[in-house]
Amino acid sequence: MKKGTYIWIPRDSGNQTSFIISGKLESEYSYRTREYFAVYEVWKKGQESEYYFNDDFYNSREVEPGINSISKPVIIRDDSNKLHSFYNTPLGEGEFRIVYTSKSANGWSDESILSSKSALKCEMSAAVDFLGKIILIWNHVQYIEGLPYAGIYMKTYSPNTQSWSSDVLINPNYHYSQYPSVATDSEGNIHLVYVDVDGSNRSIIY
Repeated sequence: MKKGTYIWIPRDSGNQTSFIISGKLESEYSYRTREYFAVYEVWKKGQESEYYFNDDFYNSREVEPGINSISKPVIIRDDSNKLHSFYNTPLGEGEFRIVYTSKSANGWSDESILSSKSALKCEMSAAVDFLGKIILIWNHVQYIEGLPYAGIYMKTYSPNTQSWSSDVLINPNYHYSQYPSVATDSEGNIHLVYVDVDGSNRSIIY
C-alpha cells in the first residue's frame, strides 16, 4: 500500500489532506483454481496523526498469471480540488489500457479508457494547468524485430469541450524513451523531460 503517488490538497482550515493511489498484484485461490488480479485503491489522510484509510475507490482486473508487475498509477488534483487518477490496466493476452477516473464533490466518476497504446512497462506522468487543462504523458513500449522501442505519447483534456484529444506521438524519431515527467507553468506552457536510450547512448530530452 505504501507504493504510490502523493499529492497535498490545502483545506480552508489550513490543514492538509494527502492522497495516495496505489497499485498492486494479488491472488485468490480455492482448492482447484488460482486467480490473479491487478488492484488499484485510493487512500487519504486528513491529519498528520491519522493513518491512511481507503477513500471509497477500489478497482481490480483479472490478469494473466505470467504478469509479475504493474505500472505505477498517477494521481493529480486541479485548483478546484478535484482528483484525477490514471492507471494502466492489464486485460490479458498482452493487451493493456490506460484508464482514467476522477473524484469531485459528487464522488468518483465512472472509469473511461483513454488509450490502448500501452504495454506492461508503461511510465506515466500528468499535470493540470490553471485553466483546468489536463496533460497526460506516457511511453508506449513495443518490440520490433526482437528489440524494444518506446515513443512518448501525449493526450490532453479540454475543460471547454469536456473531451480528451487523440493520442499524439511527441517524438517520431524515438529509440527507447522512458521516465517522462511533465509540468505546467503559470502561463499554461507545457514542460516535458524524458530519457532517450539509443544503444549505449543516453540523453535527457527537454
